[in-house]
Amino acid sequence: MLLTLEQHQAARAKEALPRERRGVLVCSSRDVADSVNQRRDGAPMSSSTVARLWRQMDLKPWRWHYWLTPTDPDFAPKSRAICRLYRHPPPDGTLLCFDEKPGIHVRERKYPGWPLAPGHIALAEFEYIRQGTLDLLAAFEVSQGWVFGRCYHRHRAVELVYFLDSLHRALPVEDYGVLHLISDNAKSRTAPETLAWMEAHPGRVVWHFLPKHGSWLNQIEIWFSVLQRKCLAGGSWHDFDELKRHILAYLSTYNRVWAHPYQWTYKGLPLVA
Repeated sequence: MLLTLEQHQAARAKEALPRERRGVLVCSSRDVADSVNQRRDGAPMSSSTVARLWRQMDLKPWRWHYWLTPTDPDFAPKSRAICRLYRHPPPDGTLLCFDEKPGIHVRERKYPGWPLAPGHIALAEFEYIRQGTLDLLAAFEVSQGWVFGRCYHRHRAVELVYFLDSLHRALPVEDYGVLHLISDNAKSRTAPETLAWMEAHPGRVVWHFLPKHGSWLNQIEIWFSVLQRKCLAGGSWHDFDELKRHILAYLSTYNRVWAHPYQWTYKGLPLVA
């Protein structure tokens, strides 16, 4: 079969894409053209020709996405169980999405930034002094969208017990019933301290564990991304207590002004359990 000139050029350009040559993993059109032109089996090729062929072949070697291979053999049924909870919350209590946001840096900028002005974006000083880290434990209420959170220096089972105590007091059983917590299966959930708390409060908390590598099914992760953009990005705090007050103030504002349930979709389609 005879190939047209463009088909021949496309084949050469594709073959010239080095997977791992001289430590280079991502090649520009100029890199590929140079590689092709070092050969003696055809006419020279310019970088603009390579770029045009990439467009024709819908190749974008400068782009890539993370991919995680599921290792949980029960990933599908566990995922469907979580989706059913979202669509049909338990009638005997309150459905909450729980997780930690660990390692929030307490950063004190060395110099003041520059505020937003017409024609100029806001500037934040790049250099900062590390003043430790803060761990936020939070629960997102699925039906109404408000968030309950507490700040700690760490996120061990001890802190989880403190959080469960606070949640237990803030959401009395007479009004909220059983607390159904959607969560990953971190070790703190089944640690002796946590199990002892649950024995002391029988039937108060029911865990619904996500499949391994299924944190994207947890709606609190959506709220954490909002927190990062609207509360934490570009900030400056002198110490742990100042950042803690800042986060708790944001929590109060969010619950008063913006709290709403998520209309969750998957690839643009309504959630189906």
